[in-house]
Amino acid sequence: MSRQISFAVTLLAALGLTPGAAMAQGGGEKGSGGKKPAVSIPYSGGFGLSSPADRSPLDSVPQPDPGTLPSPVNQPMNAAAIPTLPDYRADYAFADYQRGFYKAALQGALLRVGRNPQDGPAMTLLAEIYTRGLGVAPDPAKARSWYESAAAQKDANAQFALAMLMLADNTATVEPEKSRRHGEALALLQRAADGGNPLAAYNLAVALIGARQQADLVRAVELLRRAAESEVPDAQYALAVLLREGRGAAQDAAGAAHWMARAAANGNLDAQVELAIMLFNGAGVEASEERAARLFAIAAARGNAIAQNRLARIQAAGRGAPRDPVSAAAWHLMASKQGRADPWLDSALKNLTTEEHGRAEALARERTEDINFGLEP
Repeated sequence: MSRQISFAVTLLAALGLTPGAAMAQGGGEKGSGGKKPAVSIPYSGGFGLSSPADRSPLDSVPQPDPGTLPSPVNQPMNAAAIPTLPDYRADYAFADYQRGFYKAALQGALLRVGRNPQDGPAMTLLAEIYTRGLGVAPDPAKARSWYESAAAQKDANAQFALAMLMLADNTATVEPEKSRRHGEALALLQRAADGGNPLAAYNLAVALIGARQQADLVRAVELLRRAAESEVPDAQYALAVLLREGRGAAQDAAGAAHWMARAAANGNLDAQVELAIMLFNGAGVEASEERAARLFAIAAARGNAIAQNRLARIQAAGRGAPRDPVSAAAWHLMASKQGRADPWLDSALKNLTTEEHGRAEALARERTEDINFGLEP
């Protein structure tokens, strides 16, 4: 069993979307009516674009605290967010875990459970250690046993982890058994979400979106709001999409832009592309081709083919950024290699000289190498 447990439902498929689909044909509608406040977006890296004098911080959006999302499945837990026994030694196990002293953390957690057989957080910590093989050999059976014990004590982190294990378990081959396990996993996710686990709220929402029933969509929006307010980027993106489309809630272009901006600020790549599209078209935000170009540059530098294609068009036309046919050709080459053909760009860049073509190819290779080595702006 993999240490990293991922949810079986793909978010974009559940939403019925392809990232950046609204921009595929250069579409999207301009905003109308009264002037809307501009959404501030983060900026870093030029990638051939001029740097504006007013690099506004994301002042209206709280920045995420990397320790606010304790998850026993895919990231270290935050000791400060987990209740402990009223004992001066009670935090030692979690403190050792956070410092990387995993064997000491294991012994400390075992001591805690020995003193209090109902210590759910300590049981969850033991499960996490055995799941990841931290200081000990990975032991999925022991991990699951500790998760089950902690979940029985109503520990939200354990309930979430156990639900994800159940959803990833494909050993059942008979349909009634599959349905039973799926139902039990969703019930665990609901309890974990009610217990304050934002990742449980998000994953339960994704399952409900996949059901495509109106009542389920309404419930999914409420769950996504919980997770989004805890700075879960995927939840912020999904909520923005539903609000933009008016699914599960009244259509709200401004609200969609708000959550899309927060997801983009938190590093969600699809949100960065979608927000750039919204900025370019003035959908829910004040139109700004320059800001859209800067955000497309960030997403393009992370390897997104749609962003690379849009940035190539922007630089070829000189809209939102200085005209730069060589840089545009480089982005066009990179997007084309990912299957993003564009006859308009082929025509717009057909007059490049042999020397310019060579520079564009070299620039494309250099940018691709940077992306492959994780050198984002």
